[in-house]
Amino acid sequence: MTRIKQQIDSITGLPKQEGLQTLSSMLVHEDEYVSEGNCFISQHLSSATDTATTATDWSYDVVSRTTFKINTWFKYHTSGSPYGTIAAPSASTNYVTFNAAGSSGVSATHSGIYQKLTGLVIGFKYKISVRLQNYLTTGGTCTLMAYTNTFEKITEESFVLTDSPPTTKPAMILSTEFTAVSTGDIILIDFTNTFGTGHEPPLEASTMAVQEISVKRQDNYLIPSQATDNNQNSSTIYKLNIDSPVQDVEETVIVE
Repeated sequence: MTRIKQQIDSITGLPKQEGLQTLSSMLVHEDEYVSEGNCFISQHLSSATDTATTATDWSYDVVSRTTFKINTWFKYHTSGSPYGTIAAPSASTNYVTFNAAGSSGVSATHSGIYQKLTGLVIGFKYKISVRLQNYLTTGGTCTLMAYTNTFEKITEESFVLTDSPPTTKPAMILSTEFTAVSTGDIILIDFTNTFGTGHEPPLEASTMAVQEISVKRQDNYLIPSQATDNNQNSSTIYKLNIDSPVQDVEETVIVE
């Protein structure tokens, strides 16, 4: 006589005790937090407040001197030493153009746009995504930043762009993450014509065209683990609890 431990019902396929289910983590980006982040038209930036800066820490200088309105784009540009002078970004049909000066001996320039978000959940991760427009981007460096509402930098990540295509990243999307420190953190997208501190800019002017800007919250969901056999039949995966069987079923073995 043997004893068989049954933890899964042979008819329903359901576990007979708790704790046997296996779960997989699924990362989901949901809820958009950027206002006017796509389908750009000239009005999105033509009337935006434009801040000129010559500060060494140009990004801190522009965000700390701005009187913010939520869900509104602001723009900035460098206007003199220690940087070169360049115009702020402009919007056209479906994209935003960032320009950088380029000529022998000219200092690096910076220009960009920024926005104070609203409704963030403190402690949650958020993903900043910038989708480039291929044929209008000729090179330079794009930097994505996030600041708290008290102007402390949360994150900064730079991407060197080339020409045709500007980047090999999937769908030409540049992205970085930050953890919300306040409900109204600030995102900033910068463009420059230098590849790092101390480097001279290229002889030709550089351009970056952006067709979409997005900030989405990252949520993790636990879902039941599934397996698929060779015939594409799906089954739920359960764990085996060898220490605590639900039911012992006696089976009588007849020996002839």
